[in-house]
Amino acid sequence: MDLYDKPIIGEPPLAPLSGTVTILLTIWCILLALGAFPALVLTGMAFEGGKTFGAYYSVTIVWLYPALVGVAYFCRRRSRRMVWLPLLILLSLATNWPQ
Repeated sequence: MDLYDKPIIGEPPLAPLSGTVTILLTIWCILLALGAFPALVLTGMAFEGGKTFGAYYSVTIVWLYPALVGVAYFCRRRSRRMVWLPLLILLSLATNWPQ
């Protein structure tokens, strides 16, 4: 066997997913699937009260949540902490920040 047949340096092996990561990704995808259509319908009505910060904020949240779920999905094996990223959107909605 020749020394140059196999690369010595390569990418590190990917770790298997833990139960928490799998459960959180499942929850994010279910929320995304169930809430996509109603959220898109409601963003059309966001500007009926005028061009306010709350209207722009709601549209931004609706468009940002699928992107954050995608980032959490693609980074699930590299950095397990990224799975908590969509929680930021849900926390800002729970606190009813733009009043």
